[in-house]
Amino acid sequence: MARPAWALVGLYCALSAARIALAVRNWRRVEASARSTSHPPVEPVETRAHAVPTRTGQVTVMQPILSGDPALPRLLAENLANHPGVRFLWLVDAEDDEGRLITETLAAGEPDRVEVLLCPPCPPLTNPKVFKLALGLPRCTELLAVLDDDTVLPPGALDRAHAALTDADLATGIPWYQAADGPWAGLVAGFVNGNALVSYFPLLGFGRPVTINGMFYLTSRSALARAGGFEAILDRACDDYELAQLFRRAGLRLAQTTVTHPLTTDVPDARAYVRLMHRWMVFASRLLTSSPTPPLALLVLLPAVLPPVALAVAVGTGTAPAAVGIAGAVAAKVLAVQAVRGRLMPQVPRRFVAEYLADWLLPLQSAIALLLPRRIVWRGRRMRIVRGRLR
Repeated sequence: MARPAWALVGLYCALSAARIALAVRNWRRVEASARSTSHPPVEPVETRAHAVPTRTGQVTVMQPILSGDPALPRLLAENLANHPGVRFLWLVDAEDDEGRLITETLAAGEPDRVEVLLCPPCPPLTNPKVFKLALGLPRCTELLAVLDDDTVLPPGALDRAHAALTDADLATGIPWYQAADGPWAGLVAGFVNGNALVSYFPLLGFGRPVTINGMFYLTSRSALARAGGFEAILDRACDDYELAQLFRRAGLRLAQTTVTHPLTTDVPDARAYVRLMHRWMVFASRLLTSSPTPPLALLVLLPAVLPPVALAVAVGTGTAPAAVGIAGAVAAKVLAVQAVRGRLMPQVPRRFVAEYLADWLLPLQSAIALLLPRRIVWRGRRMRIVRGRLR
């Protein structure tokens, strides 16, 4: 009776080892390719006194802005400081008084390279982020980056992403979470930091990325036009996945880079945590149900659901050692991911308890997103999602 439980524990260990090994191999392959690629820089050449303005305007960084997070002024200021001479376009709701005050105050100190675009109210059944991006696109240079307002782009990141466009039409990075104060933000950090590396990179050995990280990506206006533009996904909820599908259907190439970028989101209480994780799980379910592949099932979906299944089988068959075994196996996986991440992404903090708990909560959160009516709260709006579309 103990064999099924131990078989599940063994399968979990094997799949975890495989996805970690593949993540390391593919990370090194991407880095080796980046080192061998020569591409003109898009960020201005810096001197001791200032950034030489000759390259200013080669790239526009578009940021849809929504106030409410206390870290917003700091994050916007950090991006300006990290990329002197690069042009920023901040897309702010006209009725967002706090957002207008923050952005216009910062823009006043950088009038030559920061533009604040006040956006009208978003129409019904329209993705508010994509709506702003569509409004801002005509004001962009040929090369443009999309950057979430809770994300900081490290110095040189635009040049590294630009180099990836030698062999691609859109390049994206990998996020990590700077946890704010409180246990709920810590749990979010545990989920992001514990899963990003072993979710994005193991699949790269099986072809081009199926989706992108919508927190940051770099592309061109001509590539966007060939794909159909932001207008083609105005009524879609999961904009990063839908944009990736537009590019793939148009024969355009996606590139996953090793550009790492921190994000910070205030998660003040349990309700905010549940809403955030439910939204992310609903978005992830769109990928799992629309573009299922054997590698995705084996390396992402199955390892996520095995721990509670193995635990249930162990308890149901009275196999206490197997229950202890799966608990230990999850702990070993977290420690192994942290060890590998310490070499590849040393800036990411290690929080064992948060990452361990996040691995056990993930199957429950995913199941809720799949089974319950797909209603989310996003950017202050309540939305229902049917087959990826807003209803």
